[in-house]
This record gives sequence, structure tokens and C-alpha cells, in this order.
Amino acid sequence: MGSGSLPAIAPAPLSSTGPRRGSGGSGSRTTQIGPVSSRGGRGGAAGGMMTSSQRSDNTGSRTQFHAPLEPEVVKRLDEIFFKFLQRICSDLNACDSKGDQIHQPLMAKKMQRLEASTDFRPFKFRIQAFTNAFHDDLIENGLSEDILPLRKVKVYLWKHRYISRFNEDGKKQKSKGNHVWNIEARKIHPTPGGGNNNNNTNGNSRNGSHEQNGNDVKGPSSPKQWEFREYSSRIAGQIIKFARVGVPYVYSPRIWDAQMACPTAEFTSPWLPPWLKWHNGELKGIPGPEDESCEITVKATYDREGEKCTLEMTFPLTVSDPAKEGELMDSQNEHEDEDELEEEEYDEKEQQQQHPPQPQDGNRLHPRQSQTQQQAQRQLQHLHLQEKQPKSDDDMTVSDDQQEIDEDDDMEEGGAGAVGASAGAGDDGKRHLRKQSRERRSLLLAQETKRRKHD
Repeated sequence: MGSGSLPAIAPAPLSSTGPRRGSGGSGSRTTQIGPVSSRGGRGGAAGGMMTSSQRSDNTGSRTQFHAPLEPEVVKRLDEIFFKFLQRICSDLNACDSKGDQIHQPLMAKKMQRLEASTDFRPFKFRIQAFTNAFHDDLIENGLSEDILPLRKVKVYLWKHRYISRFNEDGKKQKSKGNHVWNIEARKIHPTPGGGNNNNNTNGNSRNGSHEQNGNDVKGPSSPKQWEFREYSSRIAGQIIKFARVGVPYVYSPRIWDAQMACPTAEFTSPWLPPWLKWHNGELKGIPGPEDESCEITVKATYDREGEKCTLEMTFPLTVSDPAKEGELMDSQNEHEDEDELEEEEYDEKEQQQQHPPQPQDGNRLHPRQSQTQQQAQRQLQHLHLQEKQPKSDDDMTVSDDQQEIDEDDDMEEGGAGAVGASAGAGDDGKRHLRKQSRERRSLLLAQETKRRKHD
């Protein structure tokens, strides 16, 4: 619904002629000013009520005590207001009677992105130009200053549920250093036959039996039509959905209301785990190892212009224990390692059965083979290559030299073996050194053979 269901009461600064008095603080505002008329010298009507003539005489000062607008007036204002929005949202260059732009300019790229969007998009309006242009529309529709003063028009706009004046931080909306009002709208396709009084599902277009209804000047000047979104209060603030055992948990909610700064609210919950409790508007506690995950329901109660409002929200709260998570991860990793080893062994056996090792693949050795097996395979590969190559005179000489060297090595090994029987473990190191020396000589001979062939 529009703002017709809400009391049209405007906040205002203190009077310069006396202290502000009322009926119980900023959350409760009535039409009576009581002691102010006697102490401040204002008001002459019975019971402390100010007449319309007295209010019109005091144009230099504003008061927060205004009589609510009549339902018929609100209905008529809503009808004009949404026609006015249809027009200015379709014209980004709209200006008031003084020539001031109504729209707050945005970046060109951002404007292109917003124009291409099919979802609700924000419109930022300059407050003074927007108010002046809307007031001019009211006058053209027969609601002159005598019938509806400008301050009542401002009251109507201040409390309108389709206008956002405050952001989620409780501060007034600003853009490029200027205070603005936000209105969200999205494009809709016009229905056949024209007209825009009965097409909106949000209730932001109304039928009225007023003598000025036939005025089409304030209808949409383009085929585009708009659907507007009503702002509703909600519980704001970052929701903390995770709690760790032994670590303090703090959740600080607040109330967001589009027409007022962050109001003071009382937060409660119908049920809480033993380790959680509300304290000064914050949900606090330290979970223990035995605590489990649960759902938290938050209820907020606050006053809005003398009306008691209640909001509710539910979110899941997950409790995690780092110690248990570490043990679980370790056990999972151990099982994964065992499974991987078993898979590797199975793959090795299967590969050996399907693909027995070939001499030409001697360079691709399994890492688990011993060093002795690797050396033996290299020697066999070297001998195999030498047998395949045609032997020249030089090759015969080299092979004879190689045979002599091998015989000498065998003799040395035989002698070393006889001595090793009495020398003990020290001969193992000597045999290893002789084997390395023989491999180096073999490599040198092979290189010399290749060089001679090349020459």
C-alpha cells in the first residue's frame, strides 16, 4: 500500500520561542502541544490546539505536531504522486519550475547498465527539486497552497513507503555530497488500450473520482511504464552464521527503516542454546565442545511514530570444533594414503603383467628397483647395442681391449675375493669402487668408438 495507511507526522526542530514538550519522547507524537502554548506564547485555541490561520502565520518556524491527513486527501495525493513518478522516471532530464534537475546525475556507464536492466533499479532524486516539482503538480491538479500547505506535502513525502531516505547504516542517503531520496522502479510493458491507472499490482496507481482526473498532462510522456517497489523495515546487520568452540561469538543486529534513522529496538529470541544470551542488543556466548549446530530466531520490537512494530528473522548457526575437525581430517588422510598405496601396488603388478620390460625401455626404470639392478640393465643394453653394430678394425681393437680389461677386472675380483674372505667388510667398498671404475672405462671406450666412426 502507499502512505495512506501511515500517520502523516513530520519531525521538526525545537521551537525558538520555548522548549519542546510532548507526550513521552520522540517515539510518541500527537496533535496537542499543551504547555507549549502557555510557556512559549504560541497557540490561542482551546485545549492548546493551533488553528490553521495561526499555523499559516508562523511560516518561519516548523513544529513536529501536525494533524494527520484525511484519508480522502491521502488517496488523492497517491494518485497524483504515482503519475508524477511515471513521468519523471521516463524523463531523466526532468527539471522543476526553477530549472533545477530532479535526477541526481550518475556515471554514463552506470546509467547505461541501469537502462539495460529489467529488474528494479534505483532512481536518485534531488530532494528540493523533487519536492518543488511535486508541489507544482499538486497545484495544477487543484490542490493549492490554501487547501494543502507545502509543509503537509513534505510530511506526506517524508513518510512515504516508496521513498527511502536512510541507508542501512542509519544515515541519510547521499550521492556526490548531496542528500537524495531513493525510489526503486522497473519497466513494465503497457497494456493494450493505454492508460496507467489500473495496471499496477503494487497499489501505486489508484482510481479516484476527482474532477481533475481527466488531466492527461501528467501522464507518462513515453510508452515506458514503471512499477514501483515499497520499502519495508527489516533486521539488518551482518549475520554471523558460524561459531567455533572456545572462540567468543558476537552478533550485533540493527533495524533498517527507510524513513527514519536506526531506531532503538529490543531483541529477543523464543529459544536459545545454553551458551548464548542477549546483552545490550547483542547476541553473545562461547560455545563448548558439547554444543551443536542449531537455528536462531531473532525478534525485534521498536516504536515507529508511536506505533509498535515487530520484526522476525531466522538463520542457521553452525558450531564447529577445530580439534574434532583436525582428528577427522587426519583419519581421512591416513585412509586416503593407504588406499593410494594399494592402488599403486595393484597398478604396478597389472602393468608388469601386461607390459614386460623391454631392453630399449631400460631408461624407464621403476623407482623401487635397486641400484644393482639398474646398473646391470645399463650394461646389458650397452652390450646389446654393440652386438647390433657392424664391427670395423677399430671396433675389433676396441673390443679386444675391452675383453682384456674385463679379464683383468675378473682376475682382480677373483684375487680380491680371496683376500676378502679374510679382510671382512672392507672389501665390499673396494669392489664397489672397482665396479664404478670399470663402468667409467666402458663409457670412455664407447665414446672413443663413436668418435672414430664419425672420423
